Amino acid sequence: ESRLTVTGANADKRHRVGFTALEDVALSVARMIAEKSSRADVAAQLKNFKAEAVAEAAGISAGAINAAAESLLAHRGASLAIAGGSGSSLSLKVAVNLINDLLGNTGKTVVPGANHQVVDGLSLLKTLTEEMKAGKVGALVVMGANPVLAGASAGFSAALAKVDTVIVANDRMD
Repeated sequence: ESRLTVTGANADKRHRVGFTALEDVALSVARMIAEKSSRADVAAQLKNFKAEAVAEAAGISAGAINAAAESLLAHRGASLAIAGGSGSSLSLKVAVNLINDLLGNTGKTVVPGANHQVVDGLSLLKTLTEEMKAGKVGALVVMGANPVLAGASAGFSAALAKVDTVIVANDRMD
């Protein structure tokens, strides 16, 4: 990951990689997994993502890339590779989907389909906004989120002004 996140802090191993190198590192891991999974067709498509070259450019060791691939391979079908949140590039998400597919995680730890969590979360945020507008919320605690941005269309910012006590526990200023 390029910056410390709660998910990264809970990872078995964490390596700081610049944001612009994340896709190359993911594709290098995918290349190793493809090679060790007898998927020469996929490995050939990823020939430009050799661990040594990618590691040097990313500022990490090739051993870190190899260890990540080996660990995932040791838990194929029961592992999960993730690609950050909404700020992640589409190509990084595709690379991570490839890793999960090569590992046989699709249909097991990865279930394709709509992200109901986002839809449910926005629905709950809209409900909270309406309750704040009606003066039904006296105190609000926000942790690791920016509901002002996510709830902009619902008028969250204006509704927040009607809450007496607001506590924010985030790892950065928004």
